[in-house]
Amino acid sequence: MRTLHFALLAVALLISPAHTMAHGSGVSYEERVGVYTVDIGYSSAAPEVGESTTFNFELLEEEKSADFSNVWVKIDSDSGETIFAGGLHNAEFGGPRMSYTFPSTGVYTISANYSDDSSVVATSSFPLTVVEGKSVAKKSFPPEVMAVVTGVVGALLGIFATLLYRKVGVKKQASKT
Repeated sequence: MRTLHFALLAVALLISPAHTMAHGSGVSYEERVGVYTVDIGYSSAAPEVGESTTFNFELLEEEKSADFSNVWVKIDSDSGETIFAGGLHNAEFGGPRMSYTFPSTGVYTISANYSDDSSVVATSSFPLTVVEGKSVAKKSFPPEVMAVVTGVVGALLGIFATLLYRKVGVKKQASKT
């Protein structure tokens, strides 16, 4: 029985939404800033015009998550115009994330100021090149939708396996008596 429970747990963890949302599957910009490592993950190595790009803002200290309360994000176009500026709360689950759809091609500067409740902890920025979208329409779903679908499928598989195990266990129990 323990083996089945362990197997179900392993399968659930492998296909869980947290696993599919990790920015390790995309691209990330990392920079050492004092004792911290700024790690900004984004969903595409070459973001396209008109396509949503998801950003995940992390701050590490000695390979562990550092304490910060929010991150101020600014996106500047190659002409220097600020096209987005806003604060993101460091949520307990999921951390600070955002999606942005770039309006045109060019080199954008992504800036992030990580702060605790009273002061700036770390600041970093990097250039990001946005390319023209492909003319062939893509049929894909946002990562958030895929995470929910994956979670539901994983839960259903777990329920099915549990019910099957109980049914087989009941039959074995009945055949012994």
